[in-house]
Amino acid sequence: MIRYTLHSLRKRSGRNLLLILGLLALSSGLSTYVSANQNATVRVATTLNENWRGSFDILVRHPDAIQLTEREHGLVEANYLSVGKSGISIGQWKQIEQLTNVDVAAPVATVGYLRNRMGRITIHIPAQSALTLFRANVKINSNDGYNQRTIFSDSEYFLIKQQEAAPNDTKHAFDFVVASTVSGQGTDDYGNLDSHITTPPVIWTLVSGVDPTAERKLTGLAQAVTNGAYLKPNDGYAIERTSKDPNSGGSMHERSRNYGLNPDGPNFPLLYATTTYLSLPTTIKVDKLTVPDQAGLKKLQQAGSPQYRPDGTMINTPLDDLRETFGELNLPLVAAVVSSSIDLGSVLKPMVERPLNVDVGNPQQPFQLAPEFSMSNEDGLGKLYQPGAISYTPQQASTTAGSTLMLAAEPKAEAQTIISLTGEVAFRSLPEANAVLAAKSPPTGTNNRWSPFTFYEAGSYDLNRLPEAVRNPNPLTYVPLGIYTPPLVKLVRDADGKELPSGPVTLHPTINPASFIPGPPLALTNIASARFFRGDNCIDAIRVRVAGIDRYSPANVKKVEAVAAAIIKATGLHVDIVAGSSPQNVLVYIPGSADGKVAALGYVEEQWT
Repeated sequence: MIRYTLHSLRKRSGRNLLLILGLLALSSGLSTYVSANQNATVRVATTLNENWRGSFDILVRHPDAIQLTEREHGLVEANYLSVGKSGISIGQWKQIEQLTNVDVAAPVATVGYLRNRMGRITIHIPAQSALTLFRANVKINSNDGYNQRTIFSDSEYFLIKQQEAAPNDTKHAFDFVVASTVSGQGTDDYGNLDSHITTPPVIWTLVSGVDPTAERKLTGLAQAVTNGAYLKPNDGYAIERTSKDPNSGGSMHERSRNYGLNPDGPNFPLLYATTTYLSLPTTIKVDKLTVPDQAGLKKLQQAGSPQYRPDGTMINTPLDDLRETFGELNLPLVAAVVSSSIDLGSVLKPMVERPLNVDVGNPQQPFQLAPEFSMSNEDGLGKLYQPGAISYTPQQASTTAGSTLMLAAEPKAEAQTIISLTGEVAFRSLPEANAVLAAKSPPTGTNNRWSPFTFYEAGSYDLNRLPEAVRNPNPLTYVPLGIYTPPLVKLVRDADGKELPSGPVTLHPTINPASFIPGPPLALTNIASARFFRGDNCIDAIRVRVAGIDRYSPANVKKVEAVAAAIIKATGLHVDIVAGSSPQNVLVYIPGSADGKVAALGYVEEQWT
């Protein structure tokens, strides 16, 4: 039997060899497949653990804040902090804080926009030995990353001469302005002229309220403080004041904002960002022009002399007449003295005036930043504008857009007058916060500098010092924190729907407070202060982080769902679970103005959640 078996094997050796090789290959393949499958499982598990969870797990908002677009498509807009008709109450926030398995409940309350002057641009002209004419031109542009438009351009003229020294004055002679197109100019005892050329358009500072304790835990905001102190979670208003004269030296956080405007009123702490995200390329040119002849000088003298009616009222405006007369004379250029540029957006600080001096005597380095000083009530600090939500109209998706959701932003005509100087279109309403502030009117007999509220600088923070996960979030788990960076918006198509030849362009905010691309808050205060402006229901959103979660698992998913269900049961608020969500690109058409003066921007791509 054994011999028969061996004989059979020898007889079928070729077939058996192939069979054995096949079995070995199958065995090896199965082993490789099992190994590869195990590796793939490990990679999937690792990817889930690393990309399942963002900065927070649950987003809580008032039901009235949910837009129709979100209800229809199940997407949370990139900027979810627009002020709605109603907000979350302080009591509801406290309820959420106390729920089981809630690690952090970090509220955000949009207080609103405050008008913020940039600060004057002044010119310094050294004493001249003869009759001399200078023309200073200032042009301020606004750059959103794609378009650059001029928001301010003007020329001012300075005709100066040397006055003979007084008989008993052997020290120096005096310069004086013969004709100037600006008011408020003056010369020092040595004949040097210092005069403001212009006051640029205002910017707007968005103020938001946070809970300092929760924000420290969720985002690490405290580690980004560079000057002064971190915010304190006051239950009431901060009434801290100093007796220091606001015009004296010392750092800004040592002085009360609007010192003396309302000594009995609330004085709120503000934590200022050190950047504005604005790009305001500014060019300043100072030219020396040919001095007018006698006939020209006579015209200027007539233009610069006010004319009065019999009742004493002024007929003309001398400064405007002087500008027009200088323009009509069209005097030839003698020499270009200063021709330089600076980005004002890089030197601005929120709620602080920072004058810029232009030194004609130093054309190589003409720009000098003057000492900063705080805002005053004349700059509109007593008024507050609350940003509204953007309204959208669904658009028919084009074949080139694929399955991407397409919307069109709707302009808001009622806000256009407030932002007219920006030369842009308003997409958000900007109602004045009269409801709260109207009841806080000035006492009888107070001057017009009275303000219902004041601010002091608690400190400042540098956005670049925030944790890496906050500054550069994982794109797979990105959920907007709402207050540290502008929403990621890319212009991808022109107004005709054609792709940009140079590829997508990242857009950033401008000085337009009603822009489609809102800037993040540049000043933070506490929730107690936000309550002063918006009442008890002042909170727009609460970002909730669930405790005890370190990785993805079905059990942890259920834990997040259980916390979300508990929030709904306790408060009745709208809850979105963002853990496990991912960004979705939404294409939005940005139209131009109704009168055609501002062209359509085109199609932008946003990341909604």
